[in-house]
Amino acid sequence: MRVILYYVPVLILFFIAAHGVHAETTAGNLTNPIKVTSVSDFLKSIFTVITRLGVIVISVAIVFVGFKFIVAQGNPEALKSARRNALYVFIGAAIVLGAEVITAVLSDTANKLLS
Repeated sequence: MRVILYYVPVLILFFIAAHGVHAETTAGNLTNPIKVTSVSDFLKSIFTVITRLGVIVISVAIVFVGFKFIVAQGNPEALKSARRNALYVFIGAAIVLGAEVITAVLSDTANKLLS
């Protein structure tokens, strides 16, 4: 199971990264392949990809924790482990979603200060 949890995000990241990678040339000039014009837009796009991957990982982790609750079948040690894992998943979800909110607030603040 750990192998799947490791390789699935790596493969998803590979396919997302390789999806739009192509460079076009016009009259000897290289065009911008990532279609961003500033560093803040670039960072925002990176955080968006990380957040999307995080939501996928969190969804898989919630299903895994639910499976652990079902498999526990009243065993106190297994229930304790499942509760601890559920707590970790929800803390991780709060961090991932909170990072998206903090990024949006900081980006808006920086844009207002610089304009």
